[in-house]
Amino acid sequence: MLIESLLKILIVDSNELDRETYSRSLANVSACTILEATSSDALQVCRSQSIDAILLHISQFTLIEEIRSTLGASCPAVIVIAEQRDEAIAEDILIKDQITPETLWKTIENADLKRKLAQTQQKLQESERFNQYLTEAFPGILYILDLVECRSVYVSRQVIDLLGFTPEEIQEMDGDVLIKLIHPDDYDRVMWYIFRRC
Repeated sequence: MLIESLLKILIVDSNELDRETYSRSLANVSACTILEATSSDALQVCRSQSIDAILLHISQFTLIEEIRSTLGASCPAVIVIAEQRDEAIAEDILIKDQITPETLWKTIENADLKRKLAQTQQKLQESERFNQYLTEAFPGILYILDLVECRSVYVSRQVIDLLGFTPEEIQEMDGDVLIKLIHPDDYDRVMWYIFRRC
């Protein structure tokens, strides 16, 4: 499966022959931009270019930590080549003598997708925190009802102070919230007021 935009992959290995092997393997299975660097140049390349994935040997563990701490949330996906499986490393690990062009590409592709998913989830959480801040700053009750499914989607915390119900109690009322909360004598007038504005 080819990701829509071409991935830019940085291969970091002091062994030039290994770098060429990985580069050739990747070129055989997918169109991608491949950059090569030594350990001393890798961080500078990551800073100056938008890298999607880094492929490096497990012996460069300090470099992995340095790249992660320097780049933070914008750190590319990291794929580690090891001589044997080492479960202490959390990154995607490939065993050197078991690498095929297909497994190499698939691992890079999966690591890139995981990285993008993590970034999307982080943005979603930030957006949810911002929305929560806005709704808590709003002085009235914010109530969102899904009219199609006739169920409560959201109730702000101000409902406790103004109506004496918890948001969970209001959400359990679903589409019957107005019927249950409005005094029967006021129901027709409230409905007229709401629907004359529609």
